[in-house]
Amino acid sequence: MEIGEAPDDARIIVSVVPAYDDEDEETLQFAIRKTTPMRRVIEAYASRKNKPKEDLRFLIEGERVYSDSTAETLDLQTNDVIDVYRGAVGGAGPLLLVVVRDRHGNDVWFKLPSATRMLKLKNAYASHKGLTRMNQRFTYKGNIIRDNDTADLLQMQDQDVIAFRPSNRE
Repeated sequence: MEIGEAPDDARIIVSVVPAYDDEDEETLQFAIRKTTPMRRVIEAYASRKNKPKEDLRFLIEGERVYSDSTAETLDLQTNDVIDVYRGAVGGAGPLLLVVVRDRHGNDVWFKLPSATRMLKLKNAYASHKGLTRMNQRFTYKGNIIRDNDTADLLQMQDQDVIAFRPSNRE
């Protein structure tokens, strides 16, 4: 056994970090065995945050964490971080993880089917930020995103960034 590795029956500490910006959200840490199903971490996190587990997505370095995964199968070590994202916003097609970034560098992550009209994403972002839809401008690779555009039409890839700017001066 090398330094920093835990014996098979020892516990490791993993941090679960919300990747959505709610004021009251904080990182939670869990001590788990290498053989503990991640279902227990997912359920404990959802319970402590009073959120339905079905509305949350857990990822490690961009890879989805599934309920039947274990720390061992995910090769987790003490101090590793699991990111939590809000669920998909609707539509059909393969799922993409995209980020909407404002001019201050604040990110809101969304998991959405590639055939989803961008109107749904814009409405979800407005609702999350408490904005009115008429005060928004979204761009992807410098081009304005129209309501009827889809991730497929825009040729978006997983983890692409959509820029958000208010239409009016703040």
